[in-house]
Amino acid sequence: MTERPLPDPDYADFAPFWAGTRRGELLVPTCTRCARRVWPPRMACPSCAGLRFDWQPIGNEGHLYSWTTIGRAMLAGFEAEVPYTVVIVSAAADPRVRFVGRLADGYEVPVIGAPMLASFVPNGDVTLVNWLPRGGRA
Repeated sequence: MTERPLPDPDYADFAPFWAGTRRGELLVPTCTRCARRVWPPRMACPSCAGLRFDWQPIGNEGHLYSWTTIGRAMLAGFEAEVPYTVVIVSAAADPRVRFVGRLADGYEVPVIGAPMLASFVPNGDVTLVNWLPRGGRA
């Protein structure tokens, strides 16, 4: 069986994000010129073309934007995990910022717009983000 692929926590463009997940917080690049949060990271701010960013906490809450259930492993290493549900969650602090992650195991998919809470799952050298429905049932 092939081991499941994981993100590289040292990859420069995302290293601050993964450092934050290790501490149990979601960080996003914030333009130092206009204060716009930019996700995923980009070389320049889409609002003002600023080139400098500070990684700032955005909070661990959001709302379900979309979801899909994966029924067939498209990558080696995921065969034992299907079916699983992938969610897109809009950050409560800035709905333009949307995170992709797994719905935590054992939870039913909530309705679109339902409140969600980030859950941090250590996995080797990286801490992944799963999402839990706030007030949902396992």
